Amino acid sequence: RRPRRRRRRPSAGRPRSRRPRRRRSKPSGGRPRAAEELAAKQAQAAKQAQAAKEAQVQAERKAAEEQAAKEAKAREELQRTTSPEQQRANELATQVAREMRSKVEGVLEEYARRELLTPPLEKEVLDKLEAQVWQRADDLALRNATVGIEPAPASAELRSVAAAESGAGKSMCPDGFEHMSGNSPGWDHYGRGKSNLLDSIRQCSEDCASRLDCVSFEYSATSRICNLNKVGSPTLGQDLDYTFCAHKERSAMSTAELAVVRQRIETQQWEAQRRQREEEAAKQKAERAAQKAQMLAKKKMLEEEKKEEKMKQREEEEAKRKAEERERQQQWQQQQEQEQERKQEALRAEQERAEKAEMERKEREEAEKKKQEDAKKVLDDLTPGKYRILLNDVPVSNKAGRSRHSITLAHLAAGTEVNVVELSSGLVDGRMRAKLESPAGWISLYHPGSNIRFAEKVKE
Repeated sequence: RRPRRRRRRPSAGRPRSRRPRRRRSKPSGGRPRAAEELAAKQAQAAKQAQAAKEAQVQAERKAAEEQAAKEAKAREELQRTTSPEQQRANELATQVAREMRSKVEGVLEEYARRELLTPPLEKEVLDKLEAQVWQRADDLALRNATVGIEPAPASAELRSVAAAESGAGKSMCPDGFEHMSGNSPGWDHYGRGKSNLLDSIRQCSEDCASRLDCVSFEYSATSRICNLNKVGSPTLGQDLDYTFCAHKERSAMSTAELAVVRQRIETQQWEAQRRQREEEAAKQKAERAAQKAQMLAKKKMLEEEKKEEKMKQREEEEAKRKAEERERQQQWQQQQEQEQERKQEALRAEQERAEKAEMERKEREEAEKKKQEDAKKVLDDLTPGKYRILLNDVPVSNKAGRSRHSITLAHLAAGTEVNVVELSSGLVDGRMRAKLESPAGWISLYHPGSNIRFAEKVKE
């Protein structure tokens, strides 16, 4: 056996280094059951989502078909109930609405590409535009036009009406602002990007007027995005339907005046921040002073309690030490007495062991002597002649001694009688060996060490 290595204990100042644990490799036999269930659930959820999407598309398609059928039915009913003149005016208004929708769709697609307009909002804008065209046609009495109105002039008139309606919405700036053609690069100059959404251009102007350094703004009625600028004039061309409005008074200011306004605003902000910091610092200082006074009072009280506790602890320790000293003295006396008794008992036990060992030695010598005498007597009685086997499966080998070249020729059963022709001159491997006549070979007759007889001599 190899000796076990003693582990070295770590010193007090150095942490004990730990051997990194070996990670067991995961058995490769396919994905776990939990992963398979998760994959199946995900696949089922994807199928359900696809089915819901297809159902929604079919429902929308069915609703569009039903709406188209209703409109066609309404047109047929209108044609049956209206006069030719009204039909002509309706056709003209429909033509103008279609042309206006085709013109605005390009702008709306650009808004959708820039993610400024969602599809539902795009449809809503187109529907409102068509409703405005029909309302304008009613106001101009185009639906009550006479038979003599030609399509081309009427279409041009409606186009001019729609253009005037669209241009008026673009060029209208609230009071205190003037319209300028063009665009300013970038989004809102106050870091809000395109998230500043307002419902009207007036709200956008109020937002700009509330900031002293705001000089102009841009507003889109379609996407409702309001961008505030710190510049007074556009530097780029027109972008989609954004309306650029500049503040009349602030846009007339020079760069130096604007810088003074900005400096004043920054100074006011800095002063407000400074006052806020001073108030917070004074508040924190007062809180720290109160905490310090509270801590000092608490510390003093704790020190007094600790002092009293130490006095009590010293008295208790002194009493305990005296009691332990008396107890140790008594224990020492008892240990001395017990040690004397143990020594006497050990001496008596040693004497008894010596006597017992001497008696056992004598008994062993007598037994060994008797055993040798018996073995000698048995060996003296062993002579060639007839023997009866006493044990089963007694092997017969080709040689008298043990060797790797010896061969077992046969096995003799108990009760078999054999004829011994020769005995070994002495003990071979601690046994008396005998040579047989038949089968020709050597067997063991007697083992003196264990007093075992393999065969006994047959009395004639």
